[in-house]
Amino acid sequence: MLRYKKGCGENLYFGDFECKEDIERQFRITLTDEEIIFASYVIDGYEGSALVVFKKLNECGKMIFYEVHGSHCSCSGLEGQWDPELIPEELVDERLKAF
Repeated sequence: MLRYKKGCGENLYFGDFECKEDIERQFRITLTDEEIIFASYVIDGYEGSALVVFKKLNECGKMIFYEVHGSHCSCSGLEGQWDPELIPEELVDERLKAF
């Protein structure tokens, strides 16, 4: 069973992610105006998989939703895998229901 941590506001963290800084450290990125909605990082032995769902305002002031997937084996981590994909808002609820 995943360990659940409720972050500030409505942010949800599972597994080995406890805060936004954990996401930055594991993916080796710097987050600026991304608002994390959901973040999960599960490590099983030497393998790991991550899912991060976040939102941010676009240049027109509309809230846009994204997700990032990452995984690794024993020889590497999540670095270099931060590749946000646009998702519809309805999919955010589906992701949360899965946990």
